[in-house]
Amino acid sequence: MSEQADGLGECPKDEPNGTPRGQDSVNADERKEFVLGRVEDVRAMQKAEGHFDCFGRASANFCDQKECLYHAECLSVSTLIAQTGL
Repeated sequence: MSEQADGLGECPKDEPNGTPRGQDSVNADERKEFVLGRVEDVRAMQKAEGHFDCFGRASANFCDQKECLYHAECLSVSTLIAQTGL
């Protein structure tokens, strides 16, 4: 089935510099706000579910909470926070 036939249209292609199309129009402050908002939202969900509110706090890319639904994303966000100082 083609992408046009299912009504979704064409998928955006990456720009030559590797940045997904449209992402270059988002400024650094908006990205920071999005990431920090995501961190707050996930931590609130973790607390509500009776878990540690540790999302984004993995140290040295390590977290022993492997059963956590957010484990992979947490490791990525933790690395981003450590690299950028969010």
